[in-house]
Amino acid sequence: MAESTENFTKSPTDSSIGANANSIGPIKTDSHKGPKHSSYHDQAYKMVFKRNSLFLEFLRLYTETDWLDSSIIKWVNLWNSDFEILDSGGIAADIIYEASEKEERVDLGFPTGSMAGIKTLPPDFSKYYLVLLEFQSRVDFTMPFRLLEYLIESERRIFLNTPVNIRERKGYRLPVIHPIVLFSDKQKMWTAEAQLRDFYENPGRFGDISPNFRYDVFNVNGISKAKLMEMEGALRLIFLLDQ
Repeated sequence: MAESTENFTKSPTDSSIGANANSIGPIKTDSHKGPKHSSYHDQAYKMVFKRNSLFLEFLRLYTETDWLDSSIIKWVNLWNSDFEILDSGGIAADIIYEASEKEERVDLGFPTGSMAGIKTLPPDFSKYYLVLLEFQSRVDFTMPFRLLEYLIESERRIFLNTPVNIRERKGYRLPVIHPIVLFSDKQKMWTAEAQLRDFYENPGRFGDISPNFRYDVFNVNGISKAKLMEMEGALRLIFLLDQ
């Protein structure tokens, strides 16, 4: 199923948007682009983590989440890298991996599949999830919003690539995407907000009405050398050199 390409245009009733100084004003597609997000250092990490074996090594080291247990994962697959967000001025997510605790594969159809759509009727995501890795060599205070864009775009592609008669069923569910920021600044700690709700003004006032998710931060320089020496494989050398 081809990806939707519809254009979103302002309707006549929207003509008053941005008409006075107190309004939000017209949307600028590159308004949140900010400083350059991707350094050569981050690009190097991205290239390395495109190997399934390196991602599995990382999961063995990563212990922040109980359910993300490398010992019960049957297969992983690089689902996407560097896909751009619609109308974002070129902003792109780093890497998204598929991981499953079941032997059978889930064909998402996009972007690595044949564009034929999801074939499981309905798709079973109960033991399947996606892991989004974002590589940062500096603190980015816009990270909650950036990850929100990546998550929505990923789920949008999965949803639109699912046949209408499947995705409109009562039991249809989207797969969970777990975002992780791999942080490698030797001088600083990660101080950006770790929850989307904290990126809103006065979130406590509105309780659960505010949309929310959290992401984890994996600090490369927070791993002890003793722990790294217990590891095997190329990832140990990469982290040791980076420290």
